[in-house]
Amino acid sequence: MKKSISFLLLLLGFFGGANFSSLSAQENFIKGYIILNNSDTLFGKIDYRNWGVNPDVVGFLPESEAIPHNYTPMDIMEFGVNGEIYVSGVVLKEVSSGQSGWIDFDPQIKTEPDTIFLQALIKGRKSLYYYYSEERKDNFYIKQGSIFELLEYKEYLKQMSGGNIALKNNRYLGQLTIYLDDCKEIKSLLPETPYRKNGLLKLFRDYYKCFPEESYFHQESERPKAEKGLIAGPSLTILHFAGENYPHLSDAGFKPSLKISAGFYLNLILLRNQQKWSLYNEALFASYKVTDTYEAYENEEKYSVITTRISYSYFKINNLIRFTYPIGNAFVFVNAGLSNGLVLGGQNYKKTELKLYNINRTSIEPAINDVRRYEHGLLMGAGWKHNRLSLEYWNASRTGANWSNANITDSLWNSD
Repeated sequence: MKKSISFLLLLLGFFGGANFSSLSAQENFIKGYIILNNSDTLFGKIDYRNWGVNPDVVGFLPESEAIPHNYTPMDIMEFGVNGEIYVSGVVLKEVSSGQSGWIDFDPQIKTEPDTIFLQALIKGRKSLYYYYSEERKDNFYIKQGSIFELLEYKEYLKQMSGGNIALKNNRYLGQLTIYLDDCKEIKSLLPETPYRKNGLLKLFRDYYKCFPEESYFHQESERPKAEKGLIAGPSLTILHFAGENYPHLSDAGFKPSLKISAGFYLNLILLRNQQKWSLYNEALFASYKVTDTYEAYENEEKYSVITTRISYSYFKINNLIRFTYPIGNAFVFVNAGLSNGLVLGGQNYKKTELKLYNINRTSIEPAINDVRRYEHGLLMGAGWKHNRLSLEYWNASRTGANWSNANITDSLWNSD
């Protein structure tokens, strides 16, 4: 087991240290534009990062130039790329607790001024903007003239005689009632509008139904992407046993078992961060078969020969968190998660041939006394993927068993 763990750590270290650190600054320039503070519009390419947190600087490569320039919210009024629009603005940014995993007893929102890039979700006669901070707080804004107004919302606790109860400061509903008061049809929708991106987007789209002749920009709602397909390929299984009481297992030279594994996968790609994070799930049929002969020899009149055969087939479900990084036309990835396996059938066989002077005896019994029909454990792995071909090494630490496995998998069919 030590050799397997060491190899896995080296592999993860290579991918994590050598590739990710050197490639983290890779650029991704695609067509876009910027609007300078003097209202001039420049076209070129934006270093697009599919931002999860709103950027505080953006790289721009003007047309007919070879060197990109970096711009902050104080340098430009707006930039657009990949169907997204970001505008610069001086705002009050929320810094109170409530959305970062800890809730206090203060219903008042705490803010501080800042100059930031706001993502335009709706841009027209009435606009909606979004800022997701490094503190993992959602901030939504409406625009009154040239002023960006924070829509105020906060969860807080209130101490009661029976204990603490959770309450909400929903001031944003009153702000929206005033801001969108020229469309009476949406009044009934306001109380049910959550302080979330999709909920607010729906409200504003319903608002613009009151003005069908007017055009406006709206950011499309994002949904996780799904990749699914069939997988099949050779699977190499290496069994390791430890313990002095079972030398026929721990001292055996079981050769690796090479079998075909097949199944299907579903990869749910999470939003933002250039789709590097995903929830990878696979259901596989896998099997292995190992045999070995162990001899305990003292002399010609006293020895034993133990032949061991272990073979099992499994139905496995693996649920992993995967991080993927592009390298040219290929991808490297690391993943970790949980594995569950159900034994479908197999052999657990030990044949002992004993020679003790004038006594010759043969016995057959299980090689392993306690074989679980269901097993679960942790799964870690790393690999490489190009088109439909992937190469993956993973290490499983399971209840009742430990082994290593290397997969070469060919996706026979892939569909988004």
